[in-house]
Amino acid sequence: MSYLKVSQISYQLNGTSFLEPAEFCLEAGEIGGILGPNSSGKTTLFRLLATVLKPTSGTAELNGVSLESTREYRRRLGYMPDILGDYEDFSVDEVMIYFARGFGLSSGKLEKAVKSALQLAELEEQLHTRVAELSIAQSRRLALARILMHESWLLILDEPFSGLDEKCQRQMIRMLEDLDNSQRAVLVTSTRLDELVGICDRIAVMEDGRLSAFVPTAEVLQSISAGRQETEETALKGSQEKEYEDTIELEPTEE
Repeated sequence: MSYLKVSQISYQLNGTSFLEPAEFCLEAGEIGGILGPNSSGKTTLFRLLATVLKPTSGTAELNGVSLESTREYRRRLGYMPDILGDYEDFSVDEVMIYFARGFGLSSGKLEKAVKSALQLAELEEQLHTRVAELSIAQSRRLALARILMHESWLLILDEPFSGLDEKCQRQMIRMLEDLDNSQRAVLVTSTRLDELVGICDRIAVMEDGRLSAFVPTAEVLQSISAGRQETEETALKGSQEKEYEDTIELEPTEE
């Protein structure tokens, strides 16, 4: 049985389809990437899997727990939306404690979980800093840190690299690489392939509400490489043909 099994899940509103029936599976320890432009349906899919939206049809199952078993399903879920939320007047430690209590962590586990997650996010020095004073990169790392304090079976990361410069992207990628994901599945979205290839085992493409099959990242890169080679060969052939035509035109004609 697959760790995460998504079965023909879809979403329509007022007669408009935002997500066509999608079906895929992920295993524990596997990171799946979804590549697609803005408004392609990525966030809709993630909100369905995070129980923010109710599917029009279909369902999902996480390590044997159905999406319909909302309370138990949510207990095992870590959802990082594309925005942190309205916590600007909170300090970093207040945000972490708030979520730790929401996850049901006991007093004995809470302090250790908060400290461990902030160390991973490299935010120990910002412990008492207000969220409004954090940089975009720090806010992204805090958004990820707050969902790492409990034993989640699935991490859903919506555009975790958005708005980050190259240095901060590498920092976020390193943070994801340092996670022990052996007992959970991870889903991450991006509008850029280069942000996914370094961390994802398989990648699918989302376009106009339709999700393609997940393909091993190595095959995606091979396909791109083959496509580039074909383009270069076509361009070279065209250049050679043009040179030949120019040579023909330059040859003197016999009177």
